This record gives sequence, C-alpha cells and structure tokens, in this order.
Amino acid sequence: MLMKILFCINRLCGGGAENALLHLVNHLDPQLYEITVLTFLDGGVYEKELAPHVRHESLIRCKNTFVRRILSDIVSYIVPPRWLYRLLVKEKYDVEVAFLEGLPTKMLAASRNKDAKKIAFVHMDLMEYFDSNKVFFSEKKNEICYQTFDTIACVSSGVREAFHKRFPTVPEEKSSVLYNVIDENEITQKARLPLPPDLQSVRRPCAVTVGRLCDQKGYDRLLKVHKRLLDEGLFHTLWILGEGEEQNNLEAFIAHNNLGDSVKLLGYWENPYPFMAQADFFVCSSRAEGFSTVATEAILLGLPVLTTDCAGMHELLDRYDCGVITENTADGLYRGLKQLLRSPEKLKALRAGAEKMKQTIRLAKRVEAIEQVLTSNAAESR
Repeated sequence: MLMKILFCINRLCGGGAENALLHLVNHLDPQLYEITVLTFLDGGVYEKELAPHVRHESLIRCKNTFVRRILSDIVSYIVPPRWLYRLLVKEKYDVEVAFLEGLPTKMLAASRNKDAKKIAFVHMDLMEYFDSNKVFFSEKKNEICYQTFDTIACVSSGVREAFHKRFPTVPEEKSSVLYNVIDENEITQKARLPLPPDLQSVRRPCAVTVGRLCDQKGYDRLLKVHKRLLDEGLFHTLWILGEGEEQNNLEAFIAHNNLGDSVKLLGYWENPYPFMAQADFFVCSSRAEGFSTVATEAILLGLPVLTTDCAGMHELLDRYDCGVITENTADGLYRGLKQLLRSPEKLKALRAGAEKMKQTIRLAKRVEAIEQVLTSNAAESR
C-alpha cells in the first residue's frame, strides 16, 4: 500500500523553497509514495516541471492579477484555517507537510486528520527575517501552530537555532536539520546550454546573482556597492537574474547612475545555470536566508561564493574554503567584493575549494534523509 503524502505551499513560483520542493517530490519513489502538491495559487513556473506521478491541486485559478490578489488576501487573512482545510483537503493522508512558513503552516495546524503525522519546514532565519505573523495576527498564535506539528524540519543548523530562539516553547526534540534537495546532474546538464548571443562576450571579472527582486535579497545595497567600486576604478560586470517588486527601483538606480554598461538586469530565466557557469563568482547580498539553494547550486557549478553572513552560509562554505562571508551590511559587502576584485589568486583558490565541496552535495543522500523522516512519522501513526 502506497504511503499518501500531502505537500502544501503557497505557489510553485521560482523561489528556492519551491525549487527544493520540486526536486524532492520528483525524486520520491512513486512505487512507495502517492504524492499530492497543494498550492493556494496556480500559475507558478514550476508547475509544468512536476513529474507525471505527482498530482497537483490548486485553490485559486484566475488570470486576472487584481482578482487573484483579492482572493489571496481573503484566503490568507479572512477564511478560518479549519474551513480552508475542509475546503481543500478532501482525502486522508498518512503525512501532511507544510513546506513553507505562513499560510501552509497555519492551515495544516488546523488539520482534522488526527491520524496523520504533521511536518512543518522552516526555510528562513526567523530572527533576522520574520513576516509570517501577519498571517497569524500574532506571534503567540504562530508559536501555538508550530506546537501542533510532530516534526519541525529546518533547512540548516542556523535556521534551527533561530527557530527555537523565536519560539522557545516548541520542544527542541521536535526539530531536525534537513537540507534542501538539489539535483546536481540536472544543474550540470542545463549549465552546458549556450548563453544568449549578446551575452557571450563579457568584460571580466563577472559576478552573477539569482533571486527575487525584493528587499530581503539586498540588491539595492549591492548596486550601491557596485557603483562605489566602479568609482574607485575596480571594474566588474554584474548580472542579476530575477523579477520582483523592487525591479522598478533597481532599474531607476541603474539609469540614474549610468550603470547600464556594467549591470544587466536579465529578468527571470527558467534556466539560470548557463549564466552562473560563465561568471567568475556568485554574489549573495541577502539581508536574511535560511540555507541558500542558489548559493549551493553555484558551488555545484564550481563557482566561488561571496555572501553576507546569513543562516547556513558557514555550513556551506567553511569546510572547503570555497567562499567569502562578509558582515551583513553594505560596508561588509563592499569590503568582501573589493577583496575578490583585487585578488585573482584568491578567486582561483576559492574555485578549487568549490570543486572539492561540490563532491559532497548529493541528491540521493538528501532525499534519503527526508524519506527517513517521512517513513518514521508514518510508522508512528499506524
């Protein structure tokens, strides 16, 4: 008899958690698991990449952007979670997984299925970046929801530590560290595809970054640091891949400071890996992360990483000296970027470290670790 597993997430858009969920469900054995992915909004870029054996269900299927936003707000803030659960979850599952903070966690905390084991994934350093209270209306209600879960799966040790600082009443024995699933073979193959013709010739050194254009990712301060270094005579090209609410502000800054020759806002690409493979190093300017999926992907491509000090970065970079971790400030980012631009030897050494580190990142090991949590929870419920 197949084990029935429900994964819940807001939407299958192009984020790190969504990417990790895609790789996880696609690589869970269909001979052992019957998998359903439930989203509140449809239309995410990863929907079409779900494997045939993964069933996808969505609540809001509407093309009108304004109507979608209104319906999303109603679902998030007005509809009681127990009603939402009754509306969306029509079958009985062995395991129910909230794969993201906020609404998925809120809804599954109200699950009527007393036999199912519940798992909540935490992808963010909740001491540095915490906005899910707006869905719960109070931090206390948020904490109470997490108390109802059997397992809290944190994507890094730093995320786990921050979670228990934020929610000290949740027993520490409930939580564990489960790293995001990444398909190294797929990434390597996609990276071999050619760049667009107008980008095949680039003035070096070239830095690349990939992520949603939002405040959390810190691209505003990255552009200011970029201009500061140009003014000091340290030329470098910067590729930024992604889309989001800060795009107009970033474009205005680039235009106002005449940075069009050195900065390329390239928009969202389903396959960012050729851009990453052709760059000299990867930059993470984030104000907060949980365990950066895209920084891990950079390592898999042998790319050195320059990053602000976010959760998970020391776990990723320190062992094989494959990156530089700066203070999580604009000045820290400036000093780190300046160090790399002035030292080709340092970049070469970091690249060698990245080549060693990528041998340790294996999809099979990470899927197996999550399967152990899924099966142990299900076994306890039967």
